[in-house]
Amino acid sequence: MRNCLWIFFCLIMAEVSGMDRKPTGEILTDKIEVGKPFKFSLSYLNTGKGEVFFPDAAYNFTPYELVGQEFFMTRTTAQGSLDSTVYKFVSYEVNPVQIISLPVFIRTERDCTAVFSVADSVQMKLLTGGLPSDSLPVKPEVTLMELDRQVNFPAVFVASGILLLLFIVIFSFFGSTITRYWQLIKLFISHRDFRLSFLRIRKNIREHNQVKEVEKAMVLWKKYLEKLLNLPFTTYTTKEILDTIPNASLMQALKDIDGVIYGHSRTGQTMDALLSVLRDIAEEVYQHKKTEVRMISEK
Repeated sequence: MRNCLWIFFCLIMAEVSGMDRKPTGEILTDKIEVGKPFKFSLSYLNTGKGEVFFPDAAYNFTPYELVGQEFFMTRTTAQGSLDSTVYKFVSYEVNPVQIISLPVFIRTERDCTAVFSVADSVQMKLLTGGLPSDSLPVKPEVTLMELDRQVNFPAVFVASGILLLLFIVIFSFFGSTITRYWQLIKLFISHRDFRLSFLRIRKNIREHNQVKEVEKAMVLWKKYLEKLLNLPFTTYTTKEILDTIPNASLMQALKDIDGVIYGHSRTGQTMDALLSVLRDIAEEVYQHKKTEVRMISEK
């Protein structure tokens, strides 16, 4: 009832003082409390020289927070049109005196002007009284002591046990598959490295035609077969190699290469063709080894 009478009083006062063209702003309470809503009325007498707009939720009401707004019908008299609204604010400031001044916006054909109301103030009601200066003892500054990091051994043991159990379960179901794929990956990497190195040596032989490069090719080829078949190919003679890998093309190629390395003789085939035979033999042994790994893993 008190709020309604106050708003009505503001409306009458705005009608009487409409010539000053300033909006009227009033806080509708004697005291406010932190965090509790209070009302603020704002009214303006428009004499018809422009369109009037009141601040809404898009306006920055800092340091107050808008939690509600009430609108009233425009009242038109001979003096002009009286517009009014009541805002509901919440304040979280602790200043003993709170001050509010809000604008209305008057838009004409030329511009839009903000006209502020005369600032109104209200006291903040404190929930607790002040404390005597000697009511609490002053504690000296305490220096924090850094503690040594400690390992949570029970958690580590539990986590390790879970991981170990998980590994055992996975390996019991997929152990053979994992082992097979791992062996195939190692075979692939080893064969790829051999092919790249062998190709590099063949390129050097084409460009320089040096006997040392031919020797490097033979050593590389033997080491690769030794790793692939787990046999001492680096110590094998040509006859022992042919006993292990019987192949007519390989026999002729090895004899011609021995003639180039030891006898410095020329052959009916180019060196590139001879090295192609060694590369093809290595490829056949690699494919055979892959098939063997797959068959063993599937048993």
